[in-house]
Amino acid sequence: MLEVEPGTRAVGTKLVSANEPYFAGHFPGAPVLPGVLVCEALVQLGAHLVDEPDALRLLAVERARFRRPVVPGDALRLEVTRRTPGSPLQLHGVVSAGSVVVAEVDFAAAPSAGPTVHPTAVVARGAELEAGVTVGPYAVIGPHVRVGAGCRIGAHAVVDGHTTLGEATRIFSFASVGSIPQDLKYAGEASTLELGEANIVREFVSINPGTAAGGMATRTGKGCVFMVNAHVGHDCRLGDHVIVSPGAALGGHVTIEDHAIIGGLVGVHQFVRIGESALCAAGAMVSMDVPPRWQR
Repeated sequence: MLEVEPGTRAVGTKLVSANEPYFAGHFPGAPVLPGVLVCEALVQLGAHLVDEPDALRLLAVERARFRRPVVPGDALRLEVTRRTPGSPLQLHGVVSAGSVVVAEVDFAAAPSAGPTVHPTAVVARGAELEAGVTVGPYAVIGPHVRVGAGCRIGAHAVVDGHTTLGEATRIFSFASVGSIPQDLKYAGEASTLELGEANIVREFVSINPGTAAGGMATRTGKGCVFMVNAHVGHDCRLGDHVIVSPGAALGGHVTIEDHAIIGGLVGVHQFVRIGESALCAAGAMVSMDVPPRWQR
């Protein structure tokens, strides 16, 4: 990648080497890069316009002009521009070698309708992945997990248990979402974890499902942000747009209302309630209820 103007234009480069596998047996004695691979290279470049580097698919080639063959040793410059707004993407690609244009392609593309799972990820039989889901390298998804449309699960993340991820939720690397509660009373009951839409779960966050003593469920609203190393214990109830800062820990059975902010390294005791828009400052130890901001 050389340049990206999101939604508008992308520029990349490709050095065509003689040992690339598609040259074997292709035009023996006179290897030529197949035109279909030139088109595919432009599609992959176009994916960066919409931040979908692994999930853009070619719908149609409307016009293609190949002006000269691409051969080993060529250093290609590829440029893709968006012709018109809207969906599917209408794109124009130009491929050049030095000052010579070798190909021009007008094509249509769109994000993949189904989930995209990296070959090294492990998705258990029974897991449900909706349209537009992306699962990164070495991620693990358990058999009772439901992943909403447009979710992204990062490398080495684990999503387990009876867990539901709302649409457009993003799980970053090494997070643990839905593993069994850290409660000695837990006896293997099929308790649940439900995350609302557009939650952000950053690296090394842990979020546990509920227990029989707490209604069998941990729930969050929409638009919550869980920063690095945060922990959400069993049977917690979080509203919308809650922020849990790095290193903060919520004990079991905690209730946090909409727009509350839990500062860095804050510890919240079990059964505490934190009111709407309240702010718990960094380093605080919260052992009693915190009133909503509007009541102060």
